Amino acid sequence: MHIPVNLSIQPSSPTTPLPPQLVKLNSNDVAIIELQGALVVDGDDPTTGLSVGTLHLDPNDKATLRIGAQSLEGKLVSLPKPLALLVRQRRSLDDGDGDAEDVEYNAVALVKKKLVFSKRPMPIPNARPA
Repeated sequence: MHIPVNLSIQPSSPTTPLPPQLVKLNSNDVAIIELQGALVVDGDDPTTGLSVGTLHLDPNDKATLRIGAQSLEGKLVSLPKPLALLVRQRRSLDDGDGDAEDVEYNAVALVKKKLVFSKRPMPIPNARPA
């Protein structure tokens, strides 16, 4: 089986949004978020576009992620090998019966950095959960 992989990496847009595990650092850089443990989200479907928290990145590559009344500290590091984020696209083949599909993969981002949050979250006193 031969599956085409298209490498025309373009900036994300409303038609090709980035997955929630990625964060856009600037116009060219995309980073993956690495958390230790589980992220508990209230609601029936935790994947339906809800805001998890806010991220602050200072010029020294120190990252702070605030989730509700807790704060995580981490750092921005370079990946030893870049990762390509591929999105699977299905296309119907026009062969008359309409049942056949063709699959191709489009590269939507090249990930060269990751945000690592390896410490336990710290409570923020007197903070209102978001």
